Amino acid sequence: MPQFIIDRKQFLLFLNRFGNTISDLRLTVRGEKVTGTVGRYTHYLTTNVSCTDGEDGIVIISDLAKVLSFLRNSSTDDVKVQQTKPGMMLYITCGNSKVHLPSAVNADSHSHAGVVEKMVKAAEETGWIKWSDKEIACYGQTTTESLKAIKDIHKVLGANSLYHVHFMSEEGELAVKAGKQSKGRMFVTVPLENTKGPAGKCVSAFSAHFPQLIESLPNGTLDIHTGESVPFCVKHEDSDTMLVVIDQDYEEGWE
Repeated sequence: MPQFIIDRKQFLLFLNRFGNTISDLRLTVRGEKVTGTVGRYTHYLTTNVSCTDGEDGIVIISDLAKVLSFLRNSSTDDVKVQQTKPGMMLYITCGNSKVHLPSAVNADSHSHAGVVEKMVKAAEETGWIKWSDKEIACYGQTTTESLKAIKDIHKVLGANSLYHVHFMSEEGELAVKAGKQSKGRMFVTVPLENTKGPAGKCVSAFSAHFPQLIESLPNGTLDIHTGESVPFCVKHEDSDTMLVVIDQDYEEGWE
C-alpha cells in the first residue's frame, strides 16, 4: 500500500507550493521522497519533499482544500498518509485525528503532465535548443529570491491578464512588464548570470498566474531556458523541481 510519514508543517508548505488554482493533486512515493506533479494547459510543475517510512506507489488527493484544512487544524508534528491505490479511500492521520476522503482514479490537475514531460525530455536531449519546432535561444541563471520580485507587480497592480517577459542576454537582465496604459503599468528587472542568447531581446507573454507559479519554486539557484514566444522553463539546480510556464498570445493586456 502506498504510504508515507511526513512532518506536518513541511507537508503544508509542500502542498501550498502548487497554488490555489488546483483542487486535486497526484503524488508519487519513491523511498524517502514524495513528488507532486501538475500538468495543465497553462503550466507544468514537479517538485518533491522528504518523507520517512515510504512505500512506493501513487497517491491521489481529490479534495486538496479539505486536506489542507485538516493539516492546518492539527497540532501534532507528523502526518501519516495511506491509500491502497488511486480511486480508493485516502487515509490521513495526525495524532488522534483521522480523516478518510474519497479519491478519484486520476487527478484533473495532472491531465497534461505526460505531454509536457515528453517535450521537456526532447528539449533536454537537444541540449535545450528546441521546444517542439521553436528555438530555445536564451539561457541564464538567477536565484529564487531575485525571481520572486515579480510578485510585487501583482501586489501593486492587482490581477493582470498578461505578463510580458523580455530576456536581454547582453544586458544580463530579465525584464517583466504588466499592466495597461489606462490603468497603470509596472516593470521589474531580474539580474541574470552566465547568459546566452541573441542580441536584442526575446519576448514571451504569460498568463495572470505567472507570479504565483514563480512563488512555487524553492530557494536556490535557477537555470532558465526560454526564447521568443516559447515557454519559460525553470530548473532548480539542487533538486528535481521543474517549472514550465506555457506562453500565451500577445493580443491583449500590455498594449
